[in-house]
Amino acid sequence: KRAMKFALGDAYHNAGTVILTNLFWTATFLPCLLIGLRMREGSSPLYFLLLGGCFLLTSPALAGIYAISRKVAIKEYEIERSDFFSGIKEHWKKSLIFSLICVIVPLVVGSSLMFYGQLISTNPFSIILWVISVWILIFFLLAQVYFFPLLITQKMGVVQILKTSFLLAFNNIGFTLVIVL
Repeated sequence: KRAMKFALGDAYHNAGTVILTNLFWTATFLPCLLIGLRMREGSSPLYFLLLGGCFLLTSPALAGIYAISRKVAIKEYEIERSDFFSGIKEHWKKSLIFSLICVIVPLVVGSSLMFYGQLISTNPFSIILWVISVWILIFFLLAQVYFFPLLITQKMGVVQILKTSFLLAFNNIGFTLVIVL
C-alpha cells in the first residue's frame, strides 16, 4: 500500500512532463501506424520510404521516454522536458539498432514458423524446428522488455545489452512474465 502511494505521488508530481513526452512519442508513432494501415491496402515504394522516415523518429523518442521513466523511478524530482530531448540525443543510435532488431527478429522467426508449419504435412520431423522457432520467438519477446531500460541505465554495447537481456529474462522468468502481462 505504501509503495503504491509513493508511486502515485511520483507520477502525480511529474504528470505534466510524463503526459507531454508521451504525447510527443504518440505524435511520432501515429504516422507509422497510419502508413502501416495504408500499406495493407496496397504497398508502394513511397509507403516504405515514409515508414522508414517515421521509424527514424519513433525509435529515438522511445529512448527519450525511457530516460524520463528512469528519472521518475529513481525519484529525481527535477524532471524537465529537456531531459526527454537529451535522452533522444544521447541514445538515438543504439535505440535505432534495437528497434531494428525488434522488427527484424520477429519477422524472420515468424517467416520460419510459416515455413516449418507448411513442411509439417510433408516431413513430420520439421515440427521440431517449428517448436524451436516458437521458443526462440517467446524468449526474444521476453528479453525485449529489458532492451531499452538497459540501454538507458547501463553503459554497454549492443551485444552486451542483448546478452544481459536474455540472461535477465531466463533468470527471472516469473517476474518477466508479470511485466509482459
